Amino acid sequence: MEVSTGVSVFLSCILIKLSYFCLFRCQYVLSSEISLNICLIVTFLAVIDIVFRFFNLRDLKAIIAYSSVLHTNLLLSLIHLDNFKIVNSSIIYVWGHSLATASLFISVNLIEMRYGSRNIMQVSGLWYTSPAIAYLVL
Repeated sequence: MEVSTGVSVFLSCILIKLSYFCLFRCQYVLSSEISLNICLIVTFLAVIDIVFRFFNLRDLKAIIAYSSVLHTNLLLSLIHLDNFKIVNSSIIYVWGHSLATASLFISVNLIEMRYGSRNIMQVSGLWYTSPAIAYLVL
């Protein structure tokens, strides 16, 4: 059973970003050396796990969802660098990433409605059959 496009947009754009901001607010609680090392190790292991999962993915929606989680994990590793520019840039990045993933999920929904599939092998000729949707995905 899979979720609809609206729920995917909610999970990727709202829920993951809210967890980022929650951890951002709890940064001072996690600022001890032991918790910092544990957070960095967990984030590193999660990134390695997601990278290896990308080898077997063929579903466009799953690729977008895993890449969103990957970006959030990499961004969480920067949370502990107490640099003002990094913190401000990461907040702007979170909002931009939310808009980008929402657009990608909606474009994948359009691809599924047009081709009847989200399999990357079946819609590989998207540039030749429907360039407008291909530019939207790009």
